[in-house]
This record gives sequence, structure tokens and C-alpha cells, in this order.
Amino acid sequence: MNRQQVSPAAGAGEARKRIEQGDPRKAVRPAGSTTVYAPDGDTVAVQPGETVLSLAGPGRRTVAKAIDFAVFLIIEVVLMYLLGAVADLEGGAYFLPLILVSVAWWSAYGAVQLHLWGCTLGKRAAGLRVYRVWEGTTLPTWRQAWLREGPASLIYVIPGLNVLAGLARIVKLHKNRPYHHSQVDFAPGTVVVHHLG
Repeated sequence: MNRQQVSPAAGAGEARKRIEQGDPRKAVRPAGSTTVYAPDGDTVAVQPGETVLSLAGPGRRTVAKAIDFAVFLIIEVVLMYLLGAVADLEGGAYFLPLILVSVAWWSAYGAVQLHLWGCTLGKRAAGLRVYRVWEGTTLPTWRQAWLREGPASLIYVIPGLNVLAGLARIVKLHKNRPYHHSQVDFAPGTVVVHHLG
């Protein structure tokens, strides 16, 4: 599908309109799209040739994130040990390098998997996939995958802030019923759905 790029000169109103057209919560389907989104567990009427995707609810999304976080922590502990052993730094001087490695690792963990397979290990285990909004089962581009995972990784590796951010995200997923779309979905133009296969 051809997406219209909106320049900053076009104004905030035009940019907002473009974002809302890609927002399943608003149920405004762009012309030419054959994708229909059904809220978790709902049925929808479709025309011949349309693809129906069931949007993922907050329960499965939370389970997927918990699995991904467990994988992240296991590898992070190994990285922390190796960085501390290799750097041989005393007094926690490896904390900043650890944060930088953590951000890079968390971003790459999600972005690479989303672009190549449409899911992380956690999403695969929970039966979820990430696709481009309004484009059926098209996997995210590299840009969309990094935009989806990069900013979140900055927050998730900062102790204390990660707990608050996680809780805020869960609240937002529950609040945005019936579509359970979060800011992580809006910015890159992606959507999390139940896997059909």
C-alpha cells in the first residue's frame, strides 16, 4: 500500500490525521486496504477478499513481554558477568557500559526478530505476531522494528523507571479497549495480532 508522507511543514493537524488513519482504534480504514481488525474475541462482518486479523488482548501481550524480559535478564546476567570480568573495573565503574550494552541488546533482540519473523520469542510462545497496520500480514520494515523496540529499551533498562513504564503500558493496553493498542504500536505504525497459523 502506498503511504503518504507528511512533512513537518504540513502542520500538526495533518500529521495527526495521518496517524489516526493508521490507528485501528479509530476504525478508519485507508482506501485500498483489505485488512479488517477484530477486537480480541469479537466477530466482524467482512467482504470477499478481506483479511480479518484478531487483535491481541493485554493478557497475551503481558505474557509475551514477561517471557521476553526473562530471556533478556538471562542474557543480561551473562553480559554483566563478562563485562565485569573483562573490564576488571572496580566500584561499579562498568555500570554505564552495562546500560549501553543493555539498550543495544534489548533493541536488537526485538527489532531483528520482528523484522525477520514478525515476533520475538515471547510473542511466538504467546501465539502473537506484529504486522504493519492496515497492510495485512506484512512484516514490519527495519525502520518500524527499530522504532518499535528502540525507545522502549531505553526505559526498560533503567531500574525503577522500568517498573513504572511497564505498569503504565499495561494500564494503557487495558484502557484502549477493545483494540489494546499502545504507544509502542502507534509510533511505528504496527499492530499486534493473534497468529493465524
